[in-house]
Order: sequence, then structure tokens, then C-alpha cells
Amino acid sequence: LLETAKLLDPKHNLCIPCDIRNYQEVNKAFKKIKNTYKKIDILINNAGIFKMLPINQTSPKIWDNILKTNTYGTFYCTQKTVQMMKRINLRKAIR
Repeated sequence: LLETAKLLDPKHNLCIPCDIRNYQEVNKAFKKIKNTYKKIDILINNAGIFKMLPINQTSPKIWDNILKTNTYGTFYCTQKTVQMMKRINLRKAIR
């Protein structure tokens, strides 16, 4: 991620390493977005993981990691985006 960030124009791009499974990290990342840009125009939820294993070989730890990344991470980021968009009165776009 940090190597890719070096290739981007820092005036228009912000790269924030964040474990989206962790609500506190997501909250911290969105505070940085708000402090840098004051608003958010779009969210693309593109993080996801999957481990192809038979169910009897899928440990609770593996399953928990999949759920936290794919479900909780998406929820946390979407929730923070909606909160920021509502603050700048984009209610028409959020329905």
C-alpha cells in the first residue's frame, strides 16, 4: 500500500493503512479523511478475503477473520461514509 501511495498525487489521493476489521482503526482513518478533505464523495468497499477449505477444515479463527473482514469491515466503512455524507447534506444521495 505504501509503495502504491508514493505513485499517487498527494493533493488528490490519501492512502491510509487500516485494518477494517477494527472499528477504532476505521474511525481513526475516517477522522483523517475528514481532517484532510472535510467530506467524502464516494466509498468503494473493495476489501474481502476467502479461504477455500472444506467446512470441516475451516477453524473458527479462519471463519471469524473472513466475517470480520467481509461483513464488519464493509459495515464500519459504510457507516462512517454515511455519517460524513449526512453532515454535508447529501441526503438525496443516501437512500
